[in-house]
Amino acid sequence: MVTVLAATAAGCAGASSPARQPRTRSSASPSAAAQDVITSQSPPVPQAEASKLGSGFIYLLAGPDPAEENVWVIGDHTERQLTFGAKNNAISSVGAAAEGIVVSDDQFNADDLAKVTTRGAWWLPAGRASRLHQGSCATISARGKIAFVTVPHARGYPDDNNFELRSQDSFTSKSVIIYTSRPPLSDPVFGPANQIAFIRQPRISDYNSTTVIVRSADGHLRVVKTGFADPDSLVWSAKAPDLVVAAWPLKAEAISNGGRRKLLPAGWFPMAWNPAGTELLAASRTSIGLWSPASPETVHIIGLLSPGVEVGIASWVKKPISLGIPPVRRT
Repeated sequence: MVTVLAATAAGCAGASSPARQPRTRSSASPSAAAQDVITSQSPPVPQAEASKLGSGFIYLLAGPDPAEENVWVIGDHTERQLTFGAKNNAISSVGAAAEGIVVSDDQFNADDLAKVTTRGAWWLPAGRASRLHQGSCATISARGKIAFVTVPHARGYPDDNNFELRSQDSFTSKSVIIYTSRPPLSDPVFGPANQIAFIRQPRISDYNSTTVIVRSADGHLRVVKTGFADPDSLVWSAKAPDLVVAAWPLKAEAISNGGRRKLLPAGWFPMAWNPAGTELLAASRTSIGLWSPASPETVHIIGLLSPGVEVGIASWVKKPISLGIPPVRRT
C-alpha cells in the first residue's frame, strides 16, 4: 500500500502523525551513529508517470517508510535518487531552491542541517561533522534564505531554552532567531513578499489544537484561521496565491491572503506549488495529480505512485539544482 507522508518544503510533520516534535539528540556521538547505508530504493512514481509531470524539477522525500526516506528528483522525464541515508537515520525534511538543497539529516541521531552535494551531506555551517548544527523542518526560499526549528539546548545552540524558529541568508551565514516559543514549533514555509508561515503547538503533548502563524518580512505576526483544529503541514511558495494547510486524515484547504478558504477534494495531500504558482502537486494513497484554485472541486490525476513507497512535501523549481560544495569563509 502506498502511504502519503508530509515531509516538508517543506515541512517536518507527517500526515500520519500530526505536528510531530523535532528530533532531539540521543546520547550517541556522531562517530557512534548507525552506518547501515541504504544503497538504492524504488522511485516515487513509475517511469511512465514521471514523464507526465510537466516542466521543471520536483525535489521530494520518498522511501519505504519514514525511517528510510531519501531525497529524489523528478524532472526531464527521469527520476534520480540524490541521497543514500543510513537505515533508521535518514532525511526528515528537505527544501530546494536555485541555491541548493537543504535537509534535516538524522544520520547522527538528530535533525542536523546539511546541504545535498555530489559528495554527500555538507554539514552546516562549515562542512564538518565536528561542527554540527541541529535544525528540524529545514526549508529554503526562492531567494536562498534558509529557515529551520531548533529544540531547547540543540547542538550548536546549547544555551537556548526554548523552541526557536531561525533563519539565515545562505548555507554558510550565521542564523538569527525570528520567533521563540516554549511549546513546539514546526513546518516553516516561505511565501510571497518574504513572509514565512509555521505551526505552533499550545503544549508539547497537545497535537489537537495547533495554530498556524504568518510572520511578515518586517516581523509582524498574524494567526491564520484554518477551519482545522489540528493543522499539521503547510505548503506555500513565493508565487503561490494561497497558503495550503493540511491535516490528517488526508484533508487540506487553500487559504488566500484575505482569509478565503477553498477545500481540496478529500483524500488528497498537498506536496508543492509549481514554479508559476498556478497548480499544486498533490498525492492520494495511490495516485499523484494536480490541483488548481480555478477548479477547486477536482484533482487532475496524472498517474499512480509506486507501490510500497511513501512520498512527502516537495519543492518544484524551474531548473535543475547544482549540487556543488559551498564556498566557506575562513574563520
